[in-house]
Amino acid sequence: MNDVLDHLRSKLLDISSDHSPSRYSLSSFWKINMAFRPNNLELGYTDTILVAYTHVAGACFCPYVVNDPATSFIGQDARTFTDDELCYRIAVLDAAFGIHRLPADLSYKLQEPIAEKAFGRANIVCNEVSRLASQRQLLRPKILTIGSVGTIISELVSRGYEVFGTDLDSSVVGKQLSGVTIADGNQETLSLLQSVDIAIVTGMTFATGTFDSILATGIKSNTAIVMFCQTGANFAPYLRELGVNSIVAEYFPFYMFPGESAISIFRS
Repeated sequence: MNDVLDHLRSKLLDISSDHSPSRYSLSSFWKINMAFRPNNLELGYTDTILVAYTHVAGACFCPYVVNDPATSFIGQDARTFTDDELCYRIAVLDAAFGIHRLPADLSYKLQEPIAEKAFGRANIVCNEVSRLASQRQLLRPKILTIGSVGTIISELVSRGYEVFGTDLDSSVVGKQLSGVTIADGNQETLSLLQSVDIAIVTGMTFATGTFDSILATGIKSNTAIVMFCQTGANFAPYLRELGVNSIVAEYFPFYMFPGESAISIFRS
């Protein structure tokens, strides 16, 4: 299901109805294949990132093998772009929403070496978790990471929280990150989500088609949701109106690239 993405497409058309199509013309596409391990808290992994560009970059981490971008994409209106590949549609939607970025509650610039940026980013995400835990007067909250990141799990554990993790990547499932055994997301995510206080949800759930059920389960269970988005960083802040409590938006180029990384916080 991708009802949320359909909602976002309708939202985009509403807020851009009186804008010139030239603002949304796709000018370039990148497909980036990468292997990466920022520090010894993470497992080494490979990823494919799709980046679409209008006047702003939009991105999607793709969890499956995807075709190379086509020159026929160039010049299309990002608002009405269609393609069989979900990951391309997400990257383009994100690029279109980049023209309509909402005001952030907090913004950060990470300028350290990549390994240090990984820890800075984890601290930013976990600070949002701590803020929500404080609001709910939880001394030792139960936290679920959906799409498990080693540095984030390590920071949560160091704060004394009870931490659980799930992932869809078979190379991660069953492994331990800072003492937390990562469960199979296909089997455990929704049941764990019903039993925790706060969930950190990666934007990659848009590309796996699992976000709609995660959001619905979280709302029903009164589980606070912190979205952590590289995928969908531009459009995710609009999901606060649907019940997401906090969005940590990391804009392309991401922390694993050299140079400055920009992160913004959006709170409900």
